[in-house]
Amino acid sequence: MPVLAQVCALLSSLPEYRAPQRLHPLSGTLTALFLSKIAGSDGWDASADWIDAQFEALSGKIRLWRTPPSADTLRRMAEHFGLDALFAAMRIEGGTLHIDGKRARGAHADGKIHHFIEAFRGGRVVGMVEMEQGAEGPAIMDLLRQFELDDVLVTIDAAGTTPAVIEAVVARAALT
Repeated sequence: MPVLAQVCALLSSLPEYRAPQRLHPLSGTLTALFLSKIAGSDGWDASADWIDAQFEALSGKIRLWRTPPSADTLRRMAEHFGLDALFAAMRIEGGTLHIDGKRARGAHADGKIHHFIEAFRGGRVVGMVEMEQGAEGPAIMDLLRQFELDDVLVTIDAAGTTPAVIEAVVARAALT
């Protein structure tokens, strides 16, 4: 069983400790919190913001309430189960670099649709390379040259994960 599936199974096995009128399902909320930490969110507010930004996608995969949980809800749940130590242990010294492809909407005055590969760190764009449509691999490798990757967790969506890209990340001493 993949590690993420094992973690989700573990989180869903935790006993409910709140009154029956609870709003946010325990296992789904803790899973979303865990994913926010993998994504590099540092602190309860950052995790709440990340979950809010990803809420539609998360709601389709895990059981969540109608609205995203607040930072206080996340903190209370994590404190109840003593998850602070787990989240502290997950912190990677060099942080996390997220790489994703984007298509510029409405920015085609020259008659051309523009495609980009962006690198995000701490919720901010820290690098960008324009590419031809469908050429994510070479653009990702160009973008990676801009960063020191020692002790950095690099995340790339499935469309950009090719053997050549993986080799480029590993060659730059990144944790994958």
